[in-house]
Amino acid sequence: MRSLLALALLLAACTDMASPEAPRQHLPRPDAPAFTLLVSNQSFDLSQVDIEIRIDDQLAVTGDFLVEGQHTWIPFDFDLAPGPHQLRVASESGGATLEQEFDMDARKWGVVSFWYYAAGSPEPTPRQFTFQVLDEEPLFQ
Repeated sequence: MRSLLALALLLAACTDMASPEAPRQHLPRPDAPAFTLLVSNQSFDLSQVDIEIRIDDQLAVTGDFLVEGQHTWIPFDFDLAPGPHQLRVASESGGATLEQEFDMDARKWGVVSFWYYAAGSPEPTPRQFTFQVLDEEPLFQ
C-alpha cells in the first residue's frame, strides 16, 4: 500500500512539472494601451516553448506558449511612453534569445514569434525569435 502511495505521489509530481504555465502579463494592463504585443509559438517541432519577455529591463510576460494550430497569437497590452524601448526575449527550452530596440512615436503593435523546424523538415529553421513592430493592428488578430 505504501508503495502505491509513493508511486501516486511521484506520478502527480511529474504531471505537475510537465503542465504548461499559462502565459501571463507582469506589468499593469492599461485601459487604453499604447503598445500591444502579440506572442506566438510557430514551431510544430517544439510544440511547447517557455518564453520570457522583458521591456526596458522590466519583466513583462512569462509562460509556456503552445503551437496548437500554429495560428495562436496571445495579446498583451502595455502603456509605453514615446521614445526608444528595449525588448528582450528568451527561452530556455527553445534555446533562443533576441534583443531589439524599437521606437514608440504613436500607437504600435508588436509581434514576437518563436520559430524552429528540425533538420529534415521541408524548410529547416534554427531556433530563433523574430520581432516586428507595426503601425496598424495585424489582420490575423
